[in-house]
Amino acid sequence: MDEKNDRGSLRVRDGRRSLLGRLSIAARYAVAVATLAKAVEEIVRVFF
Repeated sequence: MDEKNDRGSLRVRDGRRSLLGRLSIAARYAVAVATLAKAVEEIVRVFF
């Protein structure tokens, strides 16, 4: 029973961490997409 309780508390902590991890990954992805969009915009401006 003690092991199950420990696992449950660990699960909750991991859940919070994974949520923060997902948010940070989403933020990085958004920054990468924005940077890529700017680069594409400049390339289009230069070549077309």
